[in-house]
Order: sequence, then C-alpha cells, then structure tokens
Amino acid sequence: MAFARNGYDATTNNEIALAAGITSGAIYHYFPSKAELYLAVFQQAQGIVHHRLGAAIAGCAGFGERIAAMVVAHQQLYLDDPSVNDFLVDLVSEAQRHPELAGRMAAMHRAQTRLLAGVVRDAVTDGDLPPTTDSRAVEDLLFVLLSGLGRFNNRVGDSGRQKGVAQAMTMLTRGALFPAR
Repeated sequence: MAFARNGYDATTNNEIALAAGITSGAIYHYFPSKAELYLAVFQQAQGIVHHRLGAAIAGCAGFGERIAAMVVAHQQLYLDDPSVNDFLVDLVSEAQRHPELAGRMAAMHRAQTRLLAGVVRDAVTDGDLPPTTDSRAVEDLLFVLLSGLGRFNNRVGDSGRQKGVAQAMTMLTRGALFPAR
C-alpha cells in the first residue's frame, strides 16, 4: 500500500495507478482528489480492523477474554498484512499536516469506536465492570492498548518481540501477570 509505505505527501497518483494497473487519469474517474482516495483507503483499513476484531470477540465470554481476543486478532492482522497497520499508525501525523483530511477522518474514527463502546457496554451489562465505570475512559484505554500495539509493531520490526508483547498484553488482561496473594 503506497500510502503506508510513503505517506500522503510522497505518494503520487502515478504510483497508485501503476500498482492498480490503470492510468493516473482513470483514478479521477473514481476519486476526485488524492484526499478522497486517501479517505477511501482509511475507511477500508478501518473496515478490515473492525471486521477482524468483531469476528475475534464474537464467541468470547467475559471482558478479559474479549480484550485478549482483540489483542490476538490485532497482532494477527499485522502479521497477515503489515501495510494496514502501518497506514493506520501514521494517520494522526497525516491529519495534523492535512486539515482537509482531519475532520473527515475524525468522523470515520468515531464510527469505528462503536465496537469498543459495545465491548465496554457488554462488560458493564454482564457485571464484568461495575455500573459506575467511566465507560468512555475504558473505551479510550482499549483504543490506547490496540493503537499502542500497532505503533510498537510498526516501529520494532522484530516478530519475536511483537509476539511477546501481544502475549504479555493477553496475560495482563487475564490477570496472569499478577501473582496470587
């Protein structure tokens, strides 16, 4: 994925067209601007992540198991296609540099966080979290957990360390990192 490899500014329509096997003029038939194309890639990448995480938690019972399943699914997505992760990791920087992207990406991101909101809501409903839980704070924590894993994967490039971090996160969510007292 050219945007993941080069970023928004350095990626050209010619490069994208060449990879897609079309002319650069044909891109404009589908996308009126590079910004629209970038936003479409963002929406597709978010959809891939949402689908993977949703499928991972579908059969899970309990909040800890859902978090562990999301961590494992997120890690597997990176191993299957690092370009999705690499693209998403750089979104914040691209949005800061390009205001024409920022507002639309924020709206798309809010739609994506519904999955995390559902996980937290279910945890409160199921009694895994107290009813007084600040749900938004827990949603933010889950986002930080998953996006931090993505950033780590993007920066480290060592599959052994990446798998180790995912395993440690899973142990943390299950309480296995804390000795019994």
